[in-house]
Amino acid sequence: MGYNEAVRVLIVEDEPALAQQLATALGEAGYAVDAAADGERADFLARTESDDTVLLDLGLPKIDGLTLLRGWREAGVPVPVLVLTARGSWHETVEGIDSGGDDYVSKPFRMEEVLARLRGLIRRASGQLQTSLSCGGVTLDPRLARVTRNGMPVKLTGHEYRVLSYLMHHRDRVVSQSELTEHIYAQDFRHMPDMPVLGRNGDIHFVWNHTWLALGISLVFMAAGVFQVRRGLSGITQLRQKLSAVHEGRDARLEGRYAAEVQPLVDDLNALLKHHDDAVRRAVAKAGDLAHGLKTPLAVMAREAERAEAAGQAEIAASIHAQIERMRRQVDYHMAHARAAASGATPGARSVVADSANGLARTLLRLHADRALVIDVRAASNHVAHVQREDLDEMLGNLLDNACKWARARVVVSSVVTETGIAMTVDDDGEGLPVAMRTAVLQRGVRADEKTPGFGLGLAIVRDLAEVYRGSISLDASPTGGLRATLTLPGSAA
Repeated sequence: MGYNEAVRVLIVEDEPALAQQLATALGEAGYAVDAAADGERADFLARTESDDTVLLDLGLPKIDGLTLLRGWREAGVPVPVLVLTARGSWHETVEGIDSGGDDYVSKPFRMEEVLARLRGLIRRASGQLQTSLSCGGVTLDPRLARVTRNGMPVKLTGHEYRVLSYLMHHRDRVVSQSELTEHIYAQDFRHMPDMPVLGRNGDIHFVWNHTWLALGISLVFMAAGVFQVRRGLSGITQLRQKLSAVHEGRDARLEGRYAAEVQPLVDDLNALLKHHDDAVRRAVAKAGDLAHGLKTPLAVMAREAERAEAAGQAEIAASIHAQIERMRRQVDYHMAHARAAASGATPGARSVVADSANGLARTLLRLHADRALVIDVRAASNHVAHVQREDLDEMLGNLLDNACKWARARVVVSSVVTETGIAMTVDDDGEGLPVAMRTAVLQRGVRADEKTPGFGLGLAIVRDLAEVYRGSISLDASPTGGLRATLTLPGSAA
């Protein structure tokens, strides 16, 4: 029996096997569990029950997870939310956090990571950044299920521990008997589920008059001709200017009305642009569906491997975990590359560097909330990269993620306009990277330190995405003492 039943968790997951595994693991860790298999049920429970935290999948039937999150936050539902989803790109992670999520874990995952993030989320929600809870002379350590008073251990029964834990998590308000009872006893998990004429007199004069008349008429007709030609060409010039605006991303369509001879061409071009945009959106959506279809079963397999490990089959479990991690990394790599290949040639792609960097910084500070990290964004607000926002997020996200994992306390992201576009640099104050390793880590699957998550396929993804947009990435020593990653992409100052 665990000792966290003072905390009630709502699991929102539409895959029955994974939902059951999560419920079992949380139950074994001592949490009280509620469950919902679709968005409508989850919305009802979150607004009517007093759950302390929510584990939320995003790909839900009836109401999707992002809609739920935004609705809860707009309605003032304060419950902390840990997002568990197959949507693992950095653009999607930023969207999840900005929609109201408090933490984010991509499938497949290890159950111990979910439990650790859940404990951290509960600590932050209760105002406790330390591992243990303290009130007066009493200290409670949830990891060790241990209570001390003035340093001396206190022996409590399981029920007494759960009551004390709930009261300490909610120590700044009065807790009623009915609320306490509801959170102490877990419910049954089964309810989851866009020509001159010559005269006789004055012939010569007559001829000259008509000559000047003919000349004047000719000039008039010539001027009219020039006017018509210029008018006709003005439509072509306007069309060229509009095409340039589309190519540079200032417009998405060829706007305005043109000469009757040109308008059909404009209409066909706009239809082609719309068809291309629709095709890209469908490709991106299909990529997301495929990721969900692959990663959710991997999450189930990962949990089964953990069960095998718990049963003493450590060698088999380690082999399965290694293959699952390899599959997850390959899925992330190929899905990002496929998405960029579909959208990289999109005319007019433009993304504001500062918007992407600030969104990623907010997200990473949430994901590393237990560390005293500072992410300093110095990107100018008028610096624009000519790439899709999702791909810019993926590239900068991987670079910032690696920097955060290796940094001691500070990460700096900045941007400058160069002759070839926009150069974005990410600096950290970590240990840096040997010169010999800087080229190697840009290759697929090569990591600088196998014991630290980072410098794996993430940098290879950045390299490949940059190449799709005819950009580049380089690694150098940072003035802050760690590593500097420079991402150069087509772009300009708006």
